[in-house]
Amino acid sequence: MENQSSLERLPKFHAVSLILTFCSISALFIYLVIRRNFIFGSIKGNWLYEYFGTTNRIPFWIPIITLLLLGVLIFIGSNLIRNHENLTLLGCLLVAITIQVLIHSAYPIPMSKIITSDGANSFYTPALQYSPTKILSEYQDLAPSFPKHAKTNMPGKILFYQLLNIFTESPQILGYMIILISTIDYI
Repeated sequence: MENQSSLERLPKFHAVSLILTFCSISALFIYLVIRRNFIFGSIKGNWLYEYFGTTNRIPFWIPIITLLLLGVLIFIGSNLIRNHENLTLLGCLLVAITIQVLIHSAYPIPMSKIITSDGANSFYTPALQYSPTKILSEYQDLAPSFPKHAKTNMPGKILFYQLLNIFTESPQILGYMIILISTIDYI
């Protein structure tokens, strides 16, 4: 008996309507964020990510290209996956990374500042300050001196940043490497 995926059993019309429904739901969430009706964090926990006071308009070409790339990813990828699996997965990886870089290009804070910020990302500073041996052998003693997020995590994330620092010292490139690796993890 041949196994068929649920998408293969759906008529093409239903698959397209399902995709369009999810796109509509995503558009609703985007609208809620734009209107500032969506809360990031916890009011009761007093841990809230505030919206920027003023926002820059996103260039019109970014959502258009993003939507076109998503269309390529969904429709062309679903047709090629059966005959050209490896090539399709590589194409999906490249499209997904391109989409993430495009979306980030509209963000007002550069990737390098996010990576070096102890508030947004507290693993970079300890990765520069201590050797892997010191992190592993003295982690319990060092952890209280780390920035907030790093002190509540295991040392693996700090070691991951140290590994990436072997390939580049640029925080900007380090951020893009993290995007690449996290995208590979999802594919």
